[in-house]
Amino acid sequence: MHAAPEGTPRTDWRETYDRGTRTKPGQINQGTGATPALLGNSYIGSTDNADPRMHVLVYRRRSHVNGDRLVCSVPVFRPGASATENSLTAWGNGFTVENDYGYTSTKSTQGGMSTPGGITKIEVDKGGDSCHVGWTSKEQSPTVVTKLSRSNGLLYAYSKPYSSKGADAWYLAAIDWRTGTTRFRTLTGAGDAYNNNWSPITLGPDGSAYISTYSGIVRVHDRAGR
Repeated sequence: MHAAPEGTPRTDWRETYDRGTRTKPGQINQGTGATPALLGNSYIGSTDNADPRMHVLVYRRRSHVNGDRLVCSVPVFRPGASATENSLTAWGNGFTVENDYGYTSTKSTQGGMSTPGGITKIEVDKGGDSCHVGWTSKEQSPTVVTKLSRSNGLLYAYSKPYSSKGADAWYLAAIDWRTGTTRFRTLTGAGDAYNNNWSPITLGPDGSAYISTYSGIVRVHDRAGR
């Protein structure tokens, strides 16, 4: 959309997408849960709500395009276990999407339990006419809005791994944007008090990461940053 001379919004273009047949566990409404994310001046990314697998949708941003506006529609995560309620993260030539399927309340992560999880990066191919899966991380990050640091190339997630011993430990996880490798996990605490329940990670100018939880705000920083 754009603002007309009198200030009212005018639609430049619109595209339909598959909103699926149901509100999946972990969703508030039936449809995309992803805030559209801008990639440079060329692309915009979001998701559908298709069954059995959600897709990442990449569109051309310009008001007028030759040919299809849709660049690609890439299925992500396991059949029957894919949904998101968070924005995509966009940088360089790609978008990442977090799988929030299965998180319906704090009970979803109690007693060592977690959600199917997964974070996938979709990369736009050279030429801009197609996309592919760059990598998929197995990190189980049930609800957080992930945050990218362009200065160090790390994508930060809030991880709650499944535990056969019933441990309810929460971690700040750092994932390499280029490879999808988990560089480190830092324990923040255990139990419902450390559940972030949909709040984002915020990166401070001093290099600290802040996570809002039921018990308050958790700050994670390098030892040298004290």
